[in-house]
Amino acid sequence: MVLLVNELSASASEIFAAAMQDYNRAVILGGNQTYGKGTVQNILPINKFYPNYDQDLGYLKMTIQKFYRINGGSTQVEGVYSDIAMPTRFSYMKYGERDLEGALPWDKVPQASYTQVNSYSNFSDVVTTSIERINKDPKFQLIDEYAKWLKKEQDDSSYSLNYKQYQKELKQREDFAKKFKSVFKYQSGLAFNSPSYEIPLFKENIDLKENSFSFEPEVTIIRKEDQLIEEYRINGSLYMVKVTPSIGPAYYLIDQDGDGKLESRTSRLGSGTTTPQWILFEW
Repeated sequence: MVLLVNELSASASEIFAAAMQDYNRAVILGGNQTYGKGTVQNILPINKFYPNYDQDLGYLKMTIQKFYRINGGSTQVEGVYSDIAMPTRFSYMKYGERDLEGALPWDKVPQASYTQVNSYSNFSDVVTTSIERINKDPKFQLIDEYAKWLKKEQDDSSYSLNYKQYQKELKQREDFAKKFKSVFKYQSGLAFNSPSYEIPLFKENIDLKENSFSFEPEVTIIRKEDQLIEEYRINGSLYMVKVTPSIGPAYYLIDQDGDGKLESRTSRLGSGTTTPQWILFEW
């Protein structure tokens, strides 16, 4: 069994990946490590303590629990490290729980009693040869270069005050970005079929059909004079925008229900993942 993860795999997906890895039942393939969301939160209404107060006092989001693997280590901050790591567009960006202010540290508890499954007698050979193949592959080398360029663009907050120089630099960036157009254009030749119960739903919901086969986000970075904009799309549909002003903290605009409107604004992604939500039925 192969489990695919990336730097945005968080929470329940990390727990599952960690369990499969600890029991030696699967090979973890993807980004260097997952998001590292190993805590449980609860929402506490402040009005609960002031029942006679008419106005809404808001809520407190409290961390009440922590997840641990059967080997004793937490998935918090560290996440799950891939057995076979591949370069991705997120390889060098700060997206993990470890990059958030106030994140609880990694720790461990006594290891549970468990027995690993001897599913892969040649596991070490598979990992070694796969890593060697990835490091030599021109496609993966280009993806790694692309990831480094995205990180550089994300960190670069300097702009020329000379308008002609600014236009020149902007044109240079656009020209340089063209070399990465083919990075994620790949035809594997594999065919995927939806489960039988899902096929009748396609007639009623075209979004479900179009998004059943691709959930890899497309990231577009736009540099403006006073801010950096990162647009996140799936199959061409914009579902999140991260805005980093030249002055002040970054914030996110999010489409919560898939209607194409960025109706929600937040200063941080508390859960670590923002997934497009599509309406399947209404009644």
